[in-house]
Order: sequence, then C-alpha cells, then structure tokens
Amino acid sequence: MTELRLLHLTYAGMGRETARVDFDPRLTIVYGASDTGKSFVTESIDYMLGARKLNLIPEAEGYSQILLGIALPDASVITLMRAPQSGRVSVFEDDIRDLVYRSPDLVLSAQHSPRTTKNLSRYLMERIGLDGSLLATNDSGGTKLAGFRDLLHLCLISETRMVSKVSPVLRTSGTSGQTAHKSALKLLLTGAGEQPSPSRLNQAQRRVHKGKISLLDDLILGLQRQLASREANQSQLQQQLRRLLEHQETRAESLREVTRRHAQAASHRATLSVALARYAQRLAETDDLLGRFELLRAQYESDLARLGMVSEAGSLLGYFRNAARACSAAQSPAISNPVTTPWKPPPCTRPSPRKAPRPARSWPTCCSPSTTCALSASTWPKTRPCKPPWPSRRTPRSPASNARNSTPCRTRWPR
Repeated sequence: MTELRLLHLTYAGMGRETARVDFDPRLTIVYGASDTGKSFVTESIDYMLGARKLNLIPEAEGYSQILLGIALPDASVITLMRAPQSGRVSVFEDDIRDLVYRSPDLVLSAQHSPRTTKNLSRYLMERIGLDGSLLATNDSGGTKLAGFRDLLHLCLISETRMVSKVSPVLRTSGTSGQTAHKSALKLLLTGAGEQPSPSRLNQAQRRVHKGKISLLDDLILGLQRQLASREANQSQLQQQLRRLLEHQETRAESLREVTRRHAQAASHRATLSVALARYAQRLAETDDLLGRFELLRAQYESDLARLGMVSEAGSLLGYFRNAARACSAAQSPAISNPVTTPWKPPPCTRPSPRKAPRPARSWPTCCSPSTTCALSASTWPKTRPCKPPWPSRRTPRSPASNARNSTPCRTRWPR
C-alpha cells in the first residue's frame, strides 16, 4: 500500500519568525492548554491539502506563506506552498522550510476537478498511483472519479469528529453519500477502486419505469382504436390518393411541356444571338467601307477641282498665245516668203531707273491706237514694262521661260 508522510508544517513571513511543526516518522503528539492552536494545526494541514478556506488565528497574522513538506512513496520530497486565502498551490521539488523567493516548479489549482489534471487532488492521486480509480455513488452501479479529498477525511480526523457519534468513515449522519464513503474506505484499505459496470435500477427507478411502460401501453391502445375506426374510410382514401396521383401526373406533363418550350426558346435565342452578332460585324464592315468611300469621294472632288483649274489655266494660256500672235502679225512688215523669212520682234529696251524716270502708263509698242490690232483699246487697261530676256540671279530659268520673258509686251486678262 502506498502512503504519504508529512514532514513539517511551516508558517513564514517577511519580518516574522518562522513557525514550524516537525512530524516524526513514527508518532507526533501535539498537546497543550485550550486555545493554544492544536486544532489550528489540523485545519492548516487540511487547508494545504485542498480545503477552501482557513480561519486564521491572531498569532498567524503577518505570515504570507504556508509550507507543507511531504515525503512521497518513491522516496522523493516535495513542498507545497500556499498563501492564506489563496486558490493556488505552488509545488517545489525540494524540502523548503523557510520563506520562498524563487519560482515554483508547478502551479496547481486547490479545488478538485475531474475534467482537468491541473489541480492538487489529481496531482497527489497520480503521485501515489491511484489516479483514475473509481468510487461507487449508488446501489445502481453509478461511479465517479476518486479524488484526494475523498480519502483525506479518513486520514485527517478533527476533535469534533472524534467525539461525534457518527463513524469517522462517514462525513455526515445522512443516508446520502454513504455508498461513496464506504467505497472510499475500500479504496484506502485495498488500493483498488470500483469496476465500471452498467447502471442497475433500484426499486424506485423500477417503479417509475413500470409507470412509463403502462402509459405507453395506453397510448398504443388508443392509437390502435383510432386506426380501427379509420379502416372504414380506406376506400375513400384510396380514391383520394388516385385523384391526387392523376393530378400530379397532369401537372408533371404540363411541366414537361413548359420545359420543352423553354428549351426551344433558349435554342432560338442562341441562334438569334449568333445572327445578330454576324449582322453587327457586317454593319461595322459596311460603316468602314462607307468611311473609305467618303474619303475617296473627297479625293476625287479635289482632283476634279484641280483638273478644272488646269483646264482654265490652259484656256488662259491659249488666249494669251493667240493675242501674242495677233500682235506679232500686226507689227511684222510685208514679206514675200513668210516661211523662209521668220519675223523677229524688235528688241525690248528697259530704261535705267537712275538715268530716266519711270515712263507714264501708255499703250504698248506692239499695239497702239494708230496700229491695227486684233484687240481693241478697251481690252488693255494698263501695260507693264517688258522683262529682260535674261533670268534673275536668284532663280535660274529654263530656255522656254527666257523665251517667254523676251516677248515685247505682256498683257493681263481683265477681271
């Protein structure tokens, strides 16, 4: 059987003398007068092993740490440290008997909880090899997980429980919880917990279940009577079912027709969409061709306008050529052979602007009022001085241009 052995109970505080009770491995007797703190030692041990609160005595004021040294079954020693009115227990893997300043090796909750292992009860049960043991809770086979507090009341007995008429095995005189207390004593003595078994019903639960069965039987009989009364209407129900099936088939046929028409409409819509896209492409191509034709038409109109200007310029040049020939014919002497003796125009003299002033506007030598000319006097509004037969220094001229500039006179078409 595994066991835990208490080593010491120590109170430590800043500025206070350390108060300690050392426990002998065999037996320790604490004796003294009344109200000297004998029961307080027991309450302090209970508080260090998971009790909720501790009623401090006046002599315990000023102490901030309570230390409890415990020797484990594997010969290791741990020290539990808990502050007064605190819900946390610090565990040190060493025997400490003075004020503690370093960090603990483990921090546990003082309250037992079967859902987590981070509490003092599960920690101590694991160290003594009883973690996972089960306790019986009732006669029906119910069980619960055993905690260290379930065993502590068998090891730590106060003076009040010693003089009580109730057995120390039981915490109270009531009937509730007696099964669990007896199961805890069995676990403490044998080290074996209860085996999990299917829950069994007690007498009260069996009576309740019997009543439930009777109620269910009555409900079943009532439903059977209702079904028997409705068997007469079975033919009517069958007719209604047949009409419902026919109506459902009609609706299904209508639905299939609507689905078929919808599919056709969707197919036709897809065809129209393709045709519309093709026509839109053709329209874009036509707009492009029309734009190009408009540019060609503008180009053609421009070319026709230029051709008209060229034609008009040719007409003017022809008129000027005929006028020059007429003037030459009127001024040339009579010759017997005009073919062999070509006519030469008289040289055109240009007066120097420095030696003589610019002559006044007069009729040209080739066409004067005294000579017979192909053009009347009203055709010549003004005359211009003849240009020299040589080209300008800035712009070179061709021989044809020099020949044109060597004509005796030039005229301008009246506007």
